[in-house]
Formats: sequence, C-alpha cells, structure tokens
Amino acid sequence: MKQTIEDPFFEAEPTVIEELKQCIPTADGSLRYLKSLFPCFGWLPRYNWRWLVGDSIAGLTVGLVVIPQAMAYALLATLPPDFGLYTSFAGAATYWLFGTSKDIVIGTTAIGSLLVGEIVTHVHEARPDTYTSVEIAKTLSFMTGIILFALGLLRLGWLVEVIPYIPVSAFITAASIIIMCTQLPVLLGIPGVNTRDDPYRVLISTMRKLPDAQLDAAIGITCLVLLELAKYVFTKLEARQPARKKLWSIMSSLRLTFAMLLYTLVSYLVNRNLSEKESKFRIVGHINQGFIHAGPPALKTDLIGAILPQSPIILVILIVEHIAIAKSFGKKLGYDVVPSQEIMAQGTANILGPFLGGYSCTGSFGASAVLSKAGVRTPLAGLFSAFMLLLALYALTGVFYFIPRAALAGLIIHAVFNLIASPSTVRKYWRLSPFECLIWVVGVVMAVFTGLEPAIYTTTGLSFLLLLVRIARTRGEFLGKVEVEQTGETSENTDGPKTSATRDVYLSLDRNDASNRDILVESPHGGVLIYHFPEGLNYLNQAQHLKNLTDYVYTHTRRPDEEQKEDKGEALWCDTSGLCKQDNDLPVLRAIVIDCSTINNIDITSVQGLVDVRNALDRWASPSTIQWHFGGLHNRWARRALAAVGFGKSSTQDGYSFGSWAAVHTITASFGEATEGDHRRTSTDDENTIGTRHDNLSGEKRLSPVFALDRPLFNADLGEAVRAALEYARAVFGSGLSLSGVANPQVIRDQFSLSDFHMLATFLTASATSAVVFAGYNNNKTDNKIPIKLPSNHGWLGSYDGNLIGGAILGLGISLTGACPGTVLVQATAGVGHSRLLACTSLLAGIAWVKIKPLVSQPQPPTSRAENNTVMLITGWSANKVLIGYEITLLGILAAILVTAPRSETLLHPVVGGLLIGVGQLSSVLFTKRPVGVSGAYGEFGSAFWDLVSGKTLKSIPESILFAGGVVAGSWLTITQVPAIREAMVTSQEQSLPSLIIGGVLLTFGARIAGGCTSGHGISGMASMGVSSFITIVSMFGAGVLFRAFFP
Repeated sequence: MKQTIEDPFFEAEPTVIEELKQCIPTADGSLRYLKSLFPCFGWLPRYNWRWLVGDSIAGLTVGLVVIPQAMAYALLATLPPDFGLYTSFAGAATYWLFGTSKDIVIGTTAIGSLLVGEIVTHVHEARPDTYTSVEIAKTLSFMTGIILFALGLLRLGWLVEVIPYIPVSAFITAASIIIMCTQLPVLLGIPGVNTRDDPYRVLISTMRKLPDAQLDAAIGITCLVLLELAKYVFTKLEARQPARKKLWSIMSSLRLTFAMLLYTLVSYLVNRNLSEKESKFRIVGHINQGFIHAGPPALKTDLIGAILPQSPIILVILIVEHIAIAKSFGKKLGYDVVPSQEIMAQGTANILGPFLGGYSCTGSFGASAVLSKAGVRTPLAGLFSAFMLLLALYALTGVFYFIPRAALAGLIIHAVFNLIASPSTVRKYWRLSPFECLIWVVGVVMAVFTGLEPAIYTTTGLSFLLLLVRIARTRGEFLGKVEVEQTGETSENTDGPKTSATRDVYLSLDRNDASNRDILVESPHGGVLIYHFPEGLNYLNQAQHLKNLTDYVYTHTRRPDEEQKEDKGEALWCDTSGLCKQDNDLPVLRAIVIDCSTINNIDITSVQGLVDVRNALDRWASPSTIQWHFGGLHNRWARRALAAVGFGKSSTQDGYSFGSWAAVHTITASFGEATEGDHRRTSTDDENTIGTRHDNLSGEKRLSPVFALDRPLFNADLGEAVRAALEYARAVFGSGLSLSGVANPQVIRDQFSLSDFHMLATFLTASATSAVVFAGYNNNKTDNKIPIKLPSNHGWLGSYDGNLIGGAILGLGISLTGACPGTVLVQATAGVGHSRLLACTSLLAGIAWVKIKPLVSQPQPPTSRAENNTVMLITGWSANKVLIGYEITLLGILAAILVTAPRSETLLHPVVGGLLIGVGQLSSVLFTKRPVGVSGAYGEFGSAFWDLVSGKTLKSIPESILFAGGVVAGSWLTITQVPAIREAMVTSQEQSLPSLIIGGVLLTFGARIAGGCTSGHGISGMASMGVSSFITIVSMFGAGVLFRAFFP
C-alpha cells in the first residue's frame, strides 16, 4: 500500500463574522424549530387502539388519585378545595400538546401550593383588604406562565442546570417539614393555632393546645394510620407476588381515593342531618359546581408589583421539580425529554389555568408515578384524567361536601412525609461532598426557623460560593509518568493473562490523588514539567495557578549557568529568585507542557498571565529558550488567543524554518479516493508543503495531519505534547552529527586513511564533553547513575571477545562505506548517493542478526564477565582523578591534531562540532536519563519485525528506535536549514553497490557483536570509563586503518 502525505493542513483562525453567521437561522433550522414546538404532531398520526386502551386506563386511574390530592393541596394555598380541581384540569387538558414525556402529570403539588399560600399571605400583609386570595393566586399563575412559556419558546431550558441540586433538596425537605407542622393542628382538630407562623412556633403552639383536641383527631389519626398501613401492605405484596406487581402497585396508588371515600362515607353517616357549623368535625362544606370562577386574572400594576419580588422562588421550584420528574422517567424508560419544551408546556398550563380558576401548577411526582405504573402509552392520557376531573366538578360536588378536613390533612401529611430526605440520603450526601451536605443542613435549619425564602437564597448563594472557591482555589498538579499495561480475562483456549500494549499514564507527583502510593511516579525527563489544571484556567484561578507554576520552577529547577548573573543594578528590587544558592542536583528548565484537557475557552486575563509567566521563566532560563507545549487544546478561539501572543510556535520557528527544533505531529490515514465532500484546509503556497502532492489514486493510503502544521506546539493530547518536548533531546544529537561534518562519507574514509583527522578531533571533543556531563550527573545522584558499558562476551575467546571482534568488524564496515550506524541515518536523510540502500541493508542485517545470534553466541553467566570493567577499578583511582587524567590526555591528543595533523575544511571547527554532539549528550541525559547510542535500534528493529511476523503485539516502541527517529528528525531539520551540509556530502566519492551491501552487514553485525558503535562505545562508553568501550574503539580504528592501508 502506497503512503502519501496530503496537502498540509494550516489552521484557519475563527472570525467574529463566522460566529455570527452560525447564529443566523437557516430555512431548515427554522422549520425544525417550528416542528419542535408541537411534538404531538410526530406521534398523533401513528396513534392506534392499543395506545388508546393503555392511555384510557392510566388516565382514568390517575384522575381518581388526583381528585382528593388536588382538593387537599388547594387548602395549602389558602384557597377553596375546588381550585385544586381547576388547576389539575388545566394541566391535564393542555400538556399533551407541548409535552415530551408520556409519564408526567401537571397539576397541584404540596410544595407549589405551600409557596402559593405564602405569597398570598405576603401580599395580604403588604396590601391588606385590597385583593382576594383568588385574585392573587390567579395573577401569580398567569405571570409565572408567561415567563415559563417565554423561556421554553426561546429554548432556555439549559438554565435549569445552573440551579444546584442541594439547595432544592434542602428546600423540599424543609417545605415538607413545614407542611407537616401546619397540617398537624388540622389533623388533631385544634383551633386557634396560627399555621402561617414559623414552623417551630406552630409546633410549640400545637403541643400546648393538645388538651383542646377535638373529634377531628380520631378522623385524622386513623386516616393517616390507614394510609401508611395500606402502603406497607401493598409494598410487601408487590415484593412477594411479582406476577401481580402491577395490580398491587395500582391498588397502592388508589389508597388515597379509597381512604377519602371511606371517611366521606363516615362523615355522611355522622353529619347528614347536620349543617356545616353543627357537624361533629370540620368538613369541606359547600363546593361550587362547574367553572364558576372562570375569568381573566386581575392584571393590576399594583398587584403585579407586589407579586413580582416573590416570584423567583416559585419559578425555580416549579421548573426544577417538573424537569427532575420528567428526566427521571425518561432515563428509566428510555426516551428523551426536552427541558425547553417541558417548560413551555408548564407555561401553557399556568397561562390557561387562571382563566378556568386555577393557580400555579407543575409536575406531580406521586401522580406521575401512578400514571407510569398504570401502563400509559402517550401524553394523550392527560385528556382522560381531565375527563375525570370534569366529572368530579359537575357530578360529585355534593359528595365532596362531607369530606373531613382532618382526613385531607392526614392525606397531605402522608404524601409529603416521603419527600423528606431520609437518613441514608443525608449520609450519601456526606460521602459525595461533605461541604454540600453542610449547606443542606444549613438550608433545612434556616427554613424551619426563618422561612423558606431566605433559606433557598442562602443555600443557593453558598453553593455558588463553594463552586467559585473550588474553581479559584483548587491547586494545580505537576504530573509524572508511569508506564502501564492493561490485563484482562483470558479465553479458555489461551494461556496466561491477556495484556495490552504498554502506554504512559500521567499521575500527580505530589501523590494526593487516588492512585497507589507504592507506585513510583517519575518526572518524565529532567527539565520537562507537566502542569495540569484540575478546574480549567480562567480569570478566577489564573493567578494562583501561574504563581504555583513559577514557584515550582524556582524551587525544582536551576539556571543554566549560575556564574552568569544579572547586573545587580538592572535587577528588580523585589526579585528574590537569584538570592538562593543554586542546587546543582536540580535540572535546567527545558520545556513546560500544559495539559489543556480541562480547558475550552480562555479569557484575556489568563492569556496575559501566561505571557507574564513566559517572560519570567525566559529570564530564569536565559540564555536558553523554554518550549511551551499545549496538549489537548482543541477550541479554535482558545488556540487563536494563545497564538496571538506567540504561543504555539517554536521561538526559532519561521514558517517552516524550524532550526534545530523538531516538531511532532499527529497524522491520520484515510483510504480510497477523495471526494468533493472532503473539506480540507490546504495551503495555496506550494513552498509551504511537506512531502509531495500526489493524485488521489484508488487504494492509496493518504496521511493527513490532524491539527495544523504551522502551530506544532499545540499538540493533539498530553502524550504527544510530552513526546514533542522530549524529541528535542534526540534531535539535538542528530543536529550535532550533521553540523559537525562527521557524517560526511569522505571525511570518515579520509580519517581511516590517516589523511584527514577532522573526525577524530570531533570524536575526542565529544567524548571529553560527555565525560564531564556524566561525572556531573553521577556526582549528584545516589541511584540511577549513567550505566557503564558491560563487556560483550560471546564465549569465543574471553571476557572481551565480542568487543575485540565486533569492533574490528565494525571498523571494516565504517572504512568500507564511509558511515557508522549513526551517521548512515544522517546520510540517508540527506539522500547522499546510495545511502538509503545502505540504511536498508543495515536494517535487514538487524533482522537477520536476531536469528543468527543464538546460533553463534553462547549465553554467558554474569560471573564470566570481567570484574574490573572500569578504569577506576583497574587503577584504583577515584572517579574525579580518572576524569582529570582522561581530560588531560584527550586535550593533549586534540592539541596535537589541531597543530600538526591535516584536517579538511568543514562547516564547523571540529571542536565546535564535538561540543555540539556533547550538547546532544547533555540533552539526552537530562531529558531521557540515558546516554546516546544508535546501533541498538537495528537489533530492536529486528526483534520487533519477528514479533510482528509471529503475530505478537508490540507493547511499546523501544527507546533506541525512538532515539534513532529523533536523530533523523534533527538531521532533516538541520540539513533543511543549512543546505551546504548536504552539498558537501553529495560531492563525496560514491561507493559501489556491493561495497554498500557488504558494508551494511558489517556495520550492523559488528555493532551488535560489540554491543555498541561509535556513539554507544566511543562517545558514551569511553566517557563512562568502561574498559570494554576502549577495547572496542581501539579495535575499530585499528581494523579500519589497516583496511584502508591495504585497500586505499
């Protein structure tokens, strides 16, 4: 399958006009909106007789339940009982037109009625003897209906998510307690108790007047006991007889109706020959027949002004209670509920209700549960409930006359008792969020002692305050890396656990999370910091986050060179960052990776804060430049904002001029021909493209970048951002090889001919620099020191047989091809002669070596290896003493070469080139905690090849292959910037194809037998004072020089 990279993707910045165009409604969108206003048109054409049967049974059943509830709840609203029937009728008759839930019943509720009663009382106190309770209730309902209808029409149902759950829960519990307290005197028949007083005062007054209890107490208490007993019995029957669960559930729902019929019958038998005033206990009395209170609400300015300040609380409760019920049934039964449409249906019922005599209504949980259990099929069931209410208003008002008020009070207490949060619910709140649980307790206590209105506002304010504190004061996290793999159950025909490929997981370094603290979490690499915003980044928390970031940098990293101190006269008087003594154990700050997984939009304050921190840290890391990587930032406006102040591009980047910095991009593959529907943003400037544009041939595998190439520091995710930051270390080494000139084939061949000592001078400088780097790193580490190259023992001649023989084979390959395992990658990147054939031959040799090694090499126990494998152990000198001797020796040889030996003219002086390679060594140690080494990639490539052939899954990409990739990237970027490097390579003498093929095999086999190459043994191994590395390099140069002497 052919692979091509399509036209590079360059991000187009969002514009204000573009956003405004998205807000303009289209013709199709407008039509969809109009259709959504009447969801009934979607299911009415499909209505059938089976649905009709289900709806009629469920609707009539609910009608029987709603009648006594509606009458009881109207008393809570300080209205006559028949107003509850008007209200429930309006909700049942209109909901089916606009509603999206088949299970919801709009009507009177205990909480809503209590709020209406409180508002009515408040208006009476503010405007005494001015308006009747009916006028106030009808005007309130109409006002709330208009507001609700407008919210639904404008599709503002999402506003319900702004209302916290805890204040509403506390409000419902407190309101239930208040209702029970206010109904207790009615239940016991105790006169003279002000039920509109504070709940605790009502309770105290009731207790004091218990001796005044009348016959009503017998009716009320027995009714309450009967209702509770019926509920208990039917619940037990549902559990014990699952086959009849629906029957017992319906019977349980009708217990309210049966209880009212029973006590109405008792009242009739006792009071049938008595007037209302002479009755043995209080009864409902006369109820008007039909809709005699129908008429428009009193829309008077003074009345509206008195109601308006009290309306927010009832609006919140009406909306939240209704949406919560509708969503709960929708989730349970598997259908979607549209909050905006539900609010619109509420508004319609509350607008129509006052014209019939009703007051504010909302979804009733009890009635909705009955409707659902009765087998409702569509929202049309409400019409059957409305029919039952209509029948009650015109045919049963005479029966309602004898209903005992104490029985209605018992019904109310029984209904609201279940709304009180149980102890298990409170414990759940505590486990979920202790602070919110405390807010809940405060809300309940406040409501009981001061009233519902201040309680709901206080708890809502505390909830928002808690949210702001969490956003503003939650501390950010510095992340570290843990390599993990997943295990799962195995099938019966497989052996052992099933594991997935390894991957990196990033956890908090301070270990204040839920992860296992016994697991070692390490910083990904020295000088690279990963910062995570748990609650996003915005103007509320940016100051704390950015201060936390800078403080961590100042205490966990050091400046590149402590000796380079700023002029004291130029320093700020408040800058104390340079007063503390620098700890040489700390790494130098190289890159900052920002985890943007929790960030969507970003405000100006936050952007300016990031700019300020960038400037401060640039001063801290001067003269180095810090790379800022943003992982997982996908919002176009946020990317535009950061790009506007210089983030997203390398500080050395100019278009595609990446300098010595290597970009990491995420690409995706697509198959088949491109269609006209493919929406790709492409550049019209061919000079800005990467790769070659190909025709879209069928079957071609096309590679396309996921995000823009011109903003490479905005990475697809956190993992890519970290890899991009680490790629710097690998790319520096590749750039060093390219710039130093040692990758030139002619320079290498001339070195082994002893006609040009540029390679040796560069090599010695790099090794001397690496030795200093290793010594400095090891002196500051008690563990995880730079490893020393072990002897390569194959059981042929002795402890160092692999180093001796492998080094000689490697020297022959280098002398023959003019390349080593590392420089062949640079040459192949530059496209020099047949260098890519040489690279392919070396890779194929790596594949062959994996199979050949077990045949020719005998595994040796560790005891067979030389014990004195370091210069320190052989000489008995200290590490510092050996380092000084090594540096003096290399400097002497280097001085002799520079003064007397011939050298070719290259782009850079050999000392400068060697120092650049040493910088690559330093970057590798700081970032990856490993010395440089390339030849291991060939063996690892071979192992990976055979694993794939055998059907195994690669758990991870070996570090040596990643390092080789970084060398290629750094070389490509450097050669792109400095074309003279490639021109010098191209002018070198080309080798024959047989020489390249034989040489490629010698390079790989020699490096693998010796356990390293010029970089692994020469630059890194000798710098760590490994004897095996000195033997390998001497053997390599000796064999190479001899070969050139006999075959010039």
